[in-house]
Amino acid sequence: MANIWDGTHLFIWQPWEVFGGDANAIIAKLKELGVTGVILKYSDGNLVGDPVSQRFMAEFKRLAPLFKKEGLTVGGWTYQYLTDVDGEVDALRQAVEAGADWIVLDAEKDVTGKNALVTQYGQKVRALFPNLKIGLSSYAIADYHKEVPFNEYAAFVDVMMPQIYWSTMGWDVAVAFNASIASYRKFGKPIAPTGQAYDGATSADMARFVQLCKQAGFTHVSWWDMQHCTDEHFCGIKSNLILPTVSATSIAPATLSPKAAALNDLPADVPADAWFAKAVEYVIREGIMGVDANGNFNPDQPVTRAMLAQTIYNLYHQKA
Repeated sequence: MANIWDGTHLFIWQPWEVFGGDANAIIAKLKELGVTGVILKYSDGNLVGDPVSQRFMAEFKRLAPLFKKEGLTVGGWTYQYLTDVDGEVDALRQAVEAGADWIVLDAEKDVTGKNALVTQYGQKVRALFPNLKIGLSSYAIADYHKEVPFNEYAAFVDVMMPQIYWSTMGWDVAVAFNASIASYRKFGKPIAPTGQAYDGATSADMARFVQLCKQAGFTHVSWWDMQHCTDEHFCGIKSNLILPTVSATSIAPATLSPKAAALNDLPADVPADAWFAKAVEYVIREGIMGVDANGNFNPDQPVTRAMLAQTIYNLYHQKA
C-alpha cells in the first residue's frame, strides 16, 4: 500500500458491544465485509486511575494481535483531553507496542484552546516515533470549529480524517462532503474521510459517499462505527469497498521464494511455476489488483461483485 490508511477501514469503539466482544465473531464479520482494517480504540485520554480507559487498552491488547493475524491493518485511536500530556503519550506508546500499525487522534471539544499542549504532545510523540503514521479525526467542517488547534495538529500528523456524518448533520451527502473537503484542504495534508454507518445513514448515501471519495482521488474510506451498524450499513460497506492496490515493487524481496526469482516480485503464496504466475505478476505490477497486508495474493479467495468492480475500475483508471 502507498499509505497505511489506504483501503476501507471500520472504527470499533466499544468492542465488548460488538457480538458481545467475541473476537471470532468480530473477525468473521470483518472478513465477510472484505474491509482492509479496523481502527480500534485504545484509550480515553490517559490511563491512570481511569477504569474505562484501562478497559479500552486491555481490549486493544487482546484484539489487535488477533486482527493482525488475519491480515487486517490495525489502527489505534484515542479520544484526546490533553489534561495529562505525558499520560496520553504513554497510552499511545502502549498501543504501538501492542501492535498498532498507525494511530488516529480524535480531537474535538476537549482540546479547544489547548494549542500549546497539542504542540507539546506532538513533539513528545515524534521524539518517540518519528516515522509513525498519525491521522487527525475531528469535526466535519474545520471552519466551523476554529477553536480546535488544527494548525498545531497539522504540524505533526500525516493525514486529516474529517468525520462527515451527513445524516446526523441533516445535510445532503454531497453537500456535506464538498464543504468538509474544502475546509480541510487548506492544511496541506492528505485527506482520508470518515463516513456515517449508523443511525439514519442509508446504503444509497453510503454508496454516494464512496463514489465522491473516488472521484476526489482519495484512496481511503473509514466508517463509524461497527457496534452501531445495522444490516443495511454492513451491506453499504461491503458493496462499496475501496480496496488498496500494492505495486509489485513494494513487496519486499524477502517474501519471494527462490523459484520466484525468474519473475518480478511474485507474492509469497504464488509459486513461480504456477500456471497463473505471469498473470498475477502482471496485474500487480500494473496496479490492477493488489495483495493483502501480509503480501499475499490469495489466489483461491472467492471474488465478490465489489472486488470485481474495483478490479475493473483499477484497470481503466489506475494504470500509469
